[in-house]
Amino acid sequence: MIAFGPFLTRSENPDIHIEGFSHTGYSMELVVDGEHHLLPIYREASYMNGLYASFKDFYFPEPEIGWPVEFTYRGLHEKCTSSRKLVSISPFLMEVFRTLKPGMRLEDFLRDFRALIPISANHDPGWLYEPTCVVELTEALTSEGFTVAGIMSYGTSLKVDIAWSFRDDYQGWQKIDAGRMEFRPRSGRLNDGKWNRLIWRECIEDHFDSHFEAIAPKKPIECFRTENDIQNLLSHFEWTPTTRHSEQEIREMRVELVKSARHLWESPKDLAALLKKAGLYSRSTSLHQIVKFLPSLMKEAGGDGFDHSKSVTTSSTCGMSLCDNNT
Repeated sequence: MIAFGPFLTRSENPDIHIEGFSHTGYSMELVVDGEHHLLPIYREASYMNGLYASFKDFYFPEPEIGWPVEFTYRGLHEKCTSSRKLVSISPFLMEVFRTLKPGMRLEDFLRDFRALIPISANHDPGWLYEPTCVVELTEALTSEGFTVAGIMSYGTSLKVDIAWSFRDDYQGWQKIDAGRMEFRPRSGRLNDGKWNRLIWRECIEDHFDSHFEAIAPKKPIECFRTENDIQNLLSHFEWTPTTRHSEQEIREMRVELVKSARHLWESPKDLAALLKKAGLYSRSTSLHQIVKFLPSLMKEAGGDGFDHSKSVTTSSTCGMSLCDNNT
């Protein structure tokens, strides 16, 4: 157990100079089982000279008296130089707060750390952006520091990144990843969604991911404060015919287009391209995949006054063309 600390202590003149790393001017001080530990904090040379340094950029040189905690996955977080071996601060803090049970909360320590040493949770903040429409989580989640960090529309899915925020005025991307939700909007509505747990080992992100998971509702859609927040979230989605209509309606639209393009029945690739251009398949669906679906569509299209024997023959031709493409 910790008898004292952890605290950040000012240390202007480091005794250790390590290539590729700069001393932050601070050390971490704590007393564990009667042993006093003073661990100097170094920052690795990083993106934009440390302007967007993350916790993964901060390291402790391996102390001569050994570590006050054990690392299960230490090899994933080590850096070796010609003079010293270093370990990332992120797993160290996880083990300190998980096993040594200090008096303060990890969240409070991180806010103290951020106030003294400018940090950001993302090397390149470009992929996380402030939503153009505000999307708020429930009060129970925001009171714990959680927020919507990013929204990304991709194909038929809408991904929502959750982060823990320092909640201060520092001009930077002061958030730590805490998980992700994924939705499949359909017919103008948002489904219940599913959780995409991000995998970390012995990192601060894992702490916040677990904490968010413990207090969040079972269904991701229940994490949002109001119906207006859900509509704001939907405004980020890129609607296409495949997401605007039900599966049955899309099927009928495909059959109708195949009917009207009978002149392409013997050119399966061209017919597949026409279906995709009309937005009746998602952008991620390849022409090769669409060709595989054509026989059943052509069979349905041929049931309304078309020559069934020709439809079957054409379907077989499509199958032969598909085989030719695979060879």
